[in-house]
Amino acid sequence: MRAHDPSHARGIDVSSWQGDIDWPAVRTAGFSFAVIKATEGVGWTDPKYAKNVAGAKSAGLLVGAYHFARPDGNALDAANEAAYFAGAVKAVQPEPDFLALDLEATKLDRAGTTAWALAFLRALAATFPGKRVLLYTGPSFAAQNLDGAQLSSWPLWVAHYTNASSPMAVPGFGDWTIWQWTSSGKIPGTSGYVDLDEFAGTEQDLRAWLGGADLPKGGDAAVASPGMGQRGPAVQALQHLLNAAFGEKLAEDGIWGPLTEAAYQRALASDLAQQVRTLQSKISAARQALA
Repeated sequence: MRAHDPSHARGIDVSSWQGDIDWPAVRTAGFSFAVIKATEGVGWTDPKYAKNVAGAKSAGLLVGAYHFARPDGNALDAANEAAYFAGAVKAVQPEPDFLALDLEATKLDRAGTTAWALAFLRALAATFPGKRVLLYTGPSFAAQNLDGAQLSSWPLWVAHYTNASSPMAVPGFGDWTIWQWTSSGKIPGTSGYVDLDEFAGTEQDLRAWLGGADLPKGGDAAVASPGMGQRGPAVQALQHLLNAAFGEKLAEDGIWGPLTEAAYQRALASDLAQQVRTLQSKISAARQALA
């Protein structure tokens, strides 16, 4: 996964929870973008959304708007939430530069949540042609509730709070586009704590990406795992290694499930570089045994 880089564009994400924000002070402190909560479910619009968009834009920041999803069993729920979000966004001028689906809660199973997310994202992309649409989620939630292979074409805004130089990989997805790396930021222009984010490139790269350019090259892609559902002695040996070398507490049952995947990705994202290299070597042998 890509690592922290001092050249990367810095951002914050906010809602009415932060109260009034001094946006010029945020910009002066070196921040390039802000992702602002617009809506949640159907029927709730953040009371600070319009003011935050106007203030951030006026201060010269690039602005994203996000919707907090509440997936349920209603067949039209994704379309309804996407339409509600789109209506709230269009009602405020200027419109944001990009959009995001915040997916960290669900009442559906894995297949249902994945289908819901796809329906929402596609509806949003159709409503706002030319705008970038990101998916926000965390590694643990995604491992349990999402089929990353079906969603991997959407830019990833990953939430992972860690002191490591890189976030944990999200199973099935590629590298991150934005990384929300802490919820405990203290910066000029805000009171209390605020979420801090990092874009995978400079501010110039961000502006170019929003205009349709590719992400800048760089960073290591996540090492491919043997895959969810694999079974056998090689997986059991890897589980034992994760427990012994990285302090995990996995059941050494020989089944590559969400907990094993999450432990594997934690090991890859750790600062224990030598142990990671050793692990990768052993994983290579394990993959050959699984083939």
